[in-house]
Amino acid sequence: MDKRDFYSLLKAVPKAEIHLHQEAVPERKIINKLYKKCSGREMTEAELNNLFSYSDLEGFLQSFMSVQRMFTEEKDLRFIIDALDSYVAANNIVYAETFFAPSSLLKKGFTLHTALTFLPRALRKSRKSAVAQ
Repeated sequence: MDKRDFYSLLKAVPKAEIHLHQEAVPERKIINKLYKKCSGREMTEAELNNLFSYSDLEGFLQSFMSVQRMFTEEKDLRFIIDALDSYVAANNIVYAETFFAPSSLLKKGFTLHTALTFLPRALRKSRKSAVAQ
C-alpha cells in the first residue's frame, strides 16, 4: 500500500478524539489572521514553522500559550469552533472530548460567564448544524 492509499484509508476510518484542547486545533491561516489582528503584521513562514515545531511537552505548552494570547475578544473565540469543526470533519472524528482553558481567558479580561459559556454554547450550535446537514 502506498502512502497516499494509506492516508485515504486512515481518513476513512471513524475515530474518537479523547483529549483535544480546543485552542490547539486552529490551522496556520487562522493563527496568522489572529496574529495580524494583534500585531498589525502577518507571521513569516519561519515564525509559523517555529510556532508549530516542538519536540516535547514544554515546547507544546509554549506554542499553546502563544496561540491563547492571540484571543483578545469574544468574536475571536469563534475561530476555535470553526477550526474544531474543520478538524473533526477532515479527520472523520465521530466522537470528541474537548477541553479549553478558561483561566487564560479570565486573565485577559473576559468575563467568567463568557469564559464558561461561549465555547460550549457555540459547540452545541455547531453540532446541531452539522447534524442538520
